[in-house]
Amino acid sequence: MPQNVTEIVAELERNADAKKLELPSLPDIITLIQEAIDDPNKGVNHVARIIQLDPTLSARLLTIANSPLYRANLQLQSLNQAIQRLGLGVTRNIVTSLILHNIFSVSSARLHNKIKALWQHSCRVAAISRVIASLTPGIQPDRAMLAGLLHDIGVLPILIYADQANTDAVNPEVLDEVIKQLSKNLGRKIIEQWQLGNDICEVPTAIDDWQRDHEGDADYADVVQIAHIHSQFGENKADEVPALSQLPAFNKLSLAKMGPHAGLELIEQASDEINATIRLLNG
Repeated sequence: MPQNVTEIVAELERNADAKKLELPSLPDIITLIQEAIDDPNKGVNHVARIIQLDPTLSARLLTIANSPLYRANLQLQSLNQAIQRLGLGVTRNIVTSLILHNIFSVSSARLHNKIKALWQHSCRVAAISRVIASLTPGIQPDRAMLAGLLHDIGVLPILIYADQANTDAVNPEVLDEVIKQLSKNLGRKIIEQWQLGNDICEVPTAIDDWQRDHEGDADYADVVQIAHIHSQFGENKADEVPALSQLPAFNKLSLAKMGPHAGLELIEQASDEINATIRLLNG
């Protein structure tokens, strides 16, 4: 196995281009749901039958539809009712988010702690993204949640690659630098391969592109970038981030009109909702 950062990055890029790198696969159930949504001859009942193939997933989706996150006043008894309440698009986003937990589950004991930490961080970014999206015109909270979960998906194939090689061949510092250089482009490649939509493809590569700017209103990459920053407040990494007022992403959000500390206040006020979202994502 290559020993230095440059060699490892070059090998991983070659393997990715040659489709030899083990990228996470989108579970078949998501593809079936998307095909059903795209088919005008199919609808709620058909999507419900697909989801019912996984009883655990069905139960989790019904729990979410009945949760305070969806201001549920009337408790639903069936999966069909849950999908009707949520809508097909929201159902697809939520199911994809729930399925991602399985993708972050690997059998390697060496990877367990790293991937568990990666998943927990992704869940927190996703939950904060959902809260920020609720105040952002044109941004769907559940799609923002999915985008937040995916922002670090490119780290997975790098960790798996290192684990399958000689565990002593890559020291932690080298591995961290490889992740820094390559994970964002791999994340974009995975989202494109999964055909989850152009609106969230840029999320991994934009996550720390502080001066990223674009015409028009805020997009999902803007929301997740700011959520990612807020998830790090209180940690040493927060010191590496420019002031929010200097970020184009922040200035596109409604939060900017409320002042630079509005995000922290929002997250504090929504702490119960954020924690509830994290619990639901963890099953």
